[in-house]
Amino acid sequence: MTNCLTQGRFWVKGSSVSLITAATDGFFTLWDLTTTLESFYTIASSSLTAKPSLRSSSLSPEDISCESRYQVHSNSVKAMELVPLSDTAAIILAGGDDNAISATLLEIGSDGSTQVATVLIPDAHTAATTTLKILRQQTSPAAGSGTAPTTLTVASSGTDHRVKIWAITADPTQHAAQGIRVEFLLDRYSAVADISSLGLIKASEHEGTLLVCGVGMEMLRIKF
Repeated sequence: MTNCLTQGRFWVKGSSVSLITAATDGFFTLWDLTTTLESFYTIASSSLTAKPSLRSSSLSPEDISCESRYQVHSNSVKAMELVPLSDTAAIILAGGDDNAISATLLEIGSDGSTQVATVLIPDAHTAATTTLKILRQQTSPAAGSGTAPTTLTVASSGTDHRVKIWAITADPTQHAAQGIRVEFLLDRYSAVADISSLGLIKASEHEGTLLVCGVGMEMLRIKF
């Protein structure tokens, strides 16, 4: 890999562990960490338990294998959130230098193959999208299915002085991009310049205070 890494998230699924990285080329990459970590941890039921200490002399370096790469933005990925839906599915949200937001449904097949479907929100902001924050996650039973659709309420911001709220629903039972639905909810001005991060203090399930950070800070009361 020759591009600078900008984001990284772990995904522990069943008895395996993946690392998902994003870079300045707009791609995210899946890395298989299972072989590397199983010398140090017992991996089961989507959790890691440390093994008794081993002498470093008894260990040899393991190569981390690249599972797959996918392009979700036209240039640098500035923000990324990973939400596991099950041991075989997850949704990846990303914001980029191209002003867009992407929602990617990632599914692992029984044969180990990876299926990816991405919905891009072009011009989600009028400048680079630099931060994302998940405000709420709601799962509702799917009729006649063992897999439940999940709706995420997400805040996004960037260098355009705007804070926006979105509802993004991921349904792994639907085919490809049909399993992702995006609804725009709110657009609010912020006096903070060069917004780089968002924090949340929840007051209730549907209300809280959003901390907007950049050149200065601002607190916004929001309902979601």
